[in-house]
Amino acid sequence: MGTTYTVVIPALRDARLRADLSAEIEALLGRVNSAMSTYQSDSAISRFNRTTSVDWFEVPAIFAVVADQALEIATTSDGAFDPTVGPLVQRWGFGTQENSTPPSESEISQLLEQTGYQLLEVRIDPPALRKSDPQLQLDLSAIAKGFAVDEIARHVETFGFDQYLVEIGGELRVRGTNRNADPWRIGIQQPGADGAVAERALSLTSGGVATSGDYRNFIKFNNKRYSHIIDPRSGYPAEHALASVTVIADSAMNADAWATAFMVLGARQGVKVANQFNIAAYFLEPGAQGFTSVVSDDFSEIALTDQ
Repeated sequence: MGTTYTVVIPALRDARLRADLSAEIEALLGRVNSAMSTYQSDSAISRFNRTTSVDWFEVPAIFAVVADQALEIATTSDGAFDPTVGPLVQRWGFGTQENSTPPSESEISQLLEQTGYQLLEVRIDPPALRKSDPQLQLDLSAIAKGFAVDEIARHVETFGFDQYLVEIGGELRVRGTNRNADPWRIGIQQPGADGAVAERALSLTSGGVATSGDYRNFIKFNNKRYSHIIDPRSGYPAEHALASVTVIADSAMNADAWATAFMVLGARQGVKVANQFNIAAYFLEPGAQGFTSVVSDDFSEIALTDQ
């Protein structure tokens, strides 16, 4: 996944059990990568992206589960989250390829014809995917990390542990309390007016957490700033002022995907959708006196303190 991971289990003191669990977690992550990593040419998702067949394409069960959830969130968010947006992200220069000029309107129109979650079908049993456009490309990077976090958490629980923190590249899930018997404290970076970054902290005993933002990842063409958050509906970078959003959900997978969707929607529309579907979300927007926050109804019940 091109990042690091951390698993903290306060009650795990047996060295042999630790070694066994570490090896099994590595193997689990290997299975996730072999199914859904676009960086591996032999992964199931890379092979699916290369095929131009519009017949059912057999995939690992975990791939079908994640793709199915991606389609559900794409539908619920009315396309603000879309796992087929990868070609547009690449053309804007936010993928593995760099570009010196922004795409033309005709290029964007052409790419939009080849993208869209409506062009993808998922079958759970037997697990398979089918594209209705031969050029359709799938990228689950905005949801697969969260899924991997949840899988590790479930595996940790099979060993009998009910207190843990699991984190992959900033997406995480917690249960119970830390080694001091206190709720887990999760930092949220908050940009300052002078460019400095401060942190606030969540206190949690359960749930998945994901943060998405654009105040660091952007490009400039002719002195115009373009966000790396591509709106799948228009093909252009989102133009609202939202700097970041943090989502707390029942799973890290859902938090991961909804954080991306809310970055596309922006704070005003995003908080309406969050309230509609009872999602805890914390939005940060730049203002005249620095950054200001907008929170959904469910987030207002969560403890948030200075680090």
